[in-house]
Amino acid sequence: MKIIQKILKSIVFLILVYTLGVLLGLLFIYLRLRKRIVVYGRLPKVTNRGILIASNHPSLLEPLLIPVLYFRRYLLNPFRYVPWGTPDWGNFIKPWYLWWFRCLHTIPIYRGEAASIKKTREALNEIIEKLNHRNIVVLFPEGGRTFKRVESKEGEATPRLGSLKKGFDIVVRNSDCTIMPLWVEGADKVLPPGQWLPRFSKGVITFVIGEKIDAKITRHELSKKLIELSEKIKTAPT
Repeated sequence: MKIIQKILKSIVFLILVYTLGVLLGLLFIYLRLRKRIVVYGRLPKVTNRGILIASNHPSLLEPLLIPVLYFRRYLLNPFRYVPWGTPDWGNFIKPWYLWWFRCLHTIPIYRGEAASIKKTREALNEIIEKLNHRNIVVLFPEGGRTFKRVESKEGEATPRLGSLKKGFDIVVRNSDCTIMPLWVEGADKVLPPGQWLPRFSKGVITFVIGEKIDAKITRHELSKKLIELSEKIKTAPT
């Protein structure tokens, strides 16, 4: 029975990649041509190490748009190059009508009342396992959208970046991976909190890809690097 479920899930995964994934990829290209999306920097080469994409989280758009950075690669090998996302269980996994979302590369993160030490440990262990098997994982170390996290007094919170969670340190310490810092700017203007339909005419979404990091860094060091990436937007050519 488990084998049949795995096969069916793989079939649904491929259907989603070559429908939703292709549509998102084409939309991404169109928006870049219209200069509603701007990307600075290059993705690190995929090697024999996993890649941990560590990004800020201004809106609900990042989990959809960041994987599309690998659009050309995942068209050729979706099982290898579709990044693993870390969505909130309550918002994206629990609702029955999002059953198809569970067929994608997802590692549910439990927050709020649904969270427990056991579930958090299981999620972190799964992230570590995926990275050690040379997968790409998207992680939002703030533990939620930025506007909900900047009030935190723990760590090095700023008005533009919430304090990063200890889970990042655990993942980096226990995995062999390349870290790709990523700063996303303007997504909260296109899709503000409380709004469900993006309006790309309302702003420009900028992705700033940082230099890859092969060393093990702490969440405080990552926080500084993310802020440095945000500062590059001010001096970037228009």
